[in-house]
Amino acid sequence: MIIDNEYAGWNPMAMDVAVFINETMNDNSYPGKNGVQWYTDNIMSEEELEIFVKSYMKHFFDKYMEKDSR
Repeated sequence: MIIDNEYAGWNPMAMDVAVFINETMNDNSYPGKNGVQWYTDNIMSEEELEIFVKSYMKHFFDKYMEKDSR
């Protein structure tokens, strides 16, 4: 069994967002010179980024924040 510990700890929420955005446009298994192929066509538009970040943050706050502290 192999465990990849790169993201196996507590990280800031921004790390989740950054990794997701990054992973949507690269393929680490591509047989290129450096082993990575970038798909810039998959980059989210500003509108898509805004929707994604707002949805992510809303889910977190709805689940973990006390309603009285808002």
